[in-house]
Amino acid sequence: MNMNSQDKHFTSRSARSRQKREVLLARPDFIRDTKDLHERKLSKEQLEKEVIVLIEKYKLGPSWIFGLVEYIDRLDPTYLIRLPRPAVEIRTNKETGINELWIRINEDTTLEDIKQRWSFIKWYQEKLDYTKQKKFQPNDKAVLERNKFVYELRENGLSHQQIADKLNDKYPDEVFVYSDIATMLRNYKRQTGIN
Repeated sequence: MNMNSQDKHFTSRSARSRQKREVLLARPDFIRDTKDLHERKLSKEQLEKEVIVLIEKYKLGPSWIFGLVEYIDRLDPTYLIRLPRPAVEIRTNKETGINELWIRINEDTTLEDIKQRWSFIKWYQEKLDYTKQKKFQPNDKAVLERNKFVYELRENGLSHQQIADKLNDKYPDEVFVYSDIATMLRNYKRQTGIN
């Protein structure tokens, strides 16, 4: 049988997971604790809190949470598994309100695990709001400053013609006309991401 490195990695991870499951199922205290939780018929929120206590008591990683909840619900050992892959999700930062990409790794996550999930991570990355905006490419700093000046004048209520007159005074070596102002405003908004 010819196994590639990804298959070997998955098999070794599965073997470790199965071995840990067998050790847990051989412990009378673990069986007693999980059976007690099963019989108490806790709400999902209460059960998840109790599972955290079990995780700490039996020195398991967070990748076992889902498997423990499912196992306690059914008392079926086939559900007592750990989720070995790094979890990828988009969360909203409570302070800034900006969506962020989170990758949760576990105590035994390897570089190979992350490589296997990389296309999934890239897919999530493209879903972030700020990746849809064009990246700011700084142009000539003097042009950016001039366009900012134009934008600020427009925000203060000056007409395009008044702005062109001010620019002609400020930059006597150049000639600015009404139509230049609209272009400068559009470029400044595009460069800075202002709508």
